[in-house]
Amino acid sequence: MKLKENQYFGITTDSLKTENFNISLTNHSANSNIDLHSHSKPYLCLLASGAYKENSNTTEIITQGEVLYRVANYEHSNNFSSKGGLCLNIEMNDYEQFITLNELQLPNKVSKQKE
Repeated sequence: MKLKENQYFGITTDSLKTENFNISLTNHSANSNIDLHSHSKPYLCLLASGAYKENSNTTEIITQGEVLYRVANYEHSNNFSSKGGLCLNIEMNDYEQFITLNELQLPNKVSKQKE
């Protein structure tokens, strides 16, 4: 299932749309499962609280404080733990223009970081 622009699962508790970004805060209930899907635009996701398992080509456990970068159309499913989860999603409206104007480099593939 391909999601529309700025569409995320869970309960959206807050959102903001700017020229370059669609930003949303989504709350995911304990033990919730999200079927295989993809997003139409590249995005960053900060897991502010909780934990979940992401299934794609590999299976990864995502824990509080981790930041994910996902390219557009990356297919994955999610299984939230008994803690549920709170995600800050930052979707890029025009990836190419944003990168060029701000002289940034993001990975060409999916990425996960934790400080």
